[in-house]
Amino acid sequence: MNNISVRKSFYPSYCYYLLKQTGLLPTNKEQTLLNEGRKLSEIGSEFSFNGPVAGGPIFTFIYQIPSYLDIDKTEIHDVFEALISFIESKKLSFFMNKWPQKTHYWDLWYTKPWKEYLLNDVTDNSKKALKVIEYFFKLVDKNWDLYKPIYNEKISEYDFI
Repeated sequence: MNNISVRKSFYPSYCYYLLKQTGLLPTNKEQTLLNEGRKLSEIGSEFSFNGPVAGGPIFTFIYQIPSYLDIDKTEIHDVFEALISFIESKKLSFFMNKWPQKTHYWDLWYTKPWKEYLLNDVTDNSKKALKVIEYFFKLVDKNWDLYKPIYNEKISEYDFI
């Protein structure tokens, strides 16, 4: 019999849940944070961070990067500070200094064209981009504990090694 190793990863599941609850990603479930989603869409539309499918560089900043780092609630502020540094300096050094084990190859992963894509529109209006990110991270912080039982129920059937 073969085993498949499954790793618990709270943040990506939670963030995806929030994006669906705000209407920024489609779902067939009740959406409880539509007002917050409308506000995020209003301020984030120029960065392609709006419904029905949020994307663009803001999606990378609020979903992909923190998910890869597998952050917990205590690290939300650190990620926000790292994003401010990245947007302002165009360098990943804050991430690499804070999370060296998880980011040691990011200079290879975040190539110049990829960084240009992520930062091109964002640096033109960095205050607005950071406003979107900060607003989303406030939602993350506010609703973190509410999602824990939902997450625990979702993973209860997995046989973790």
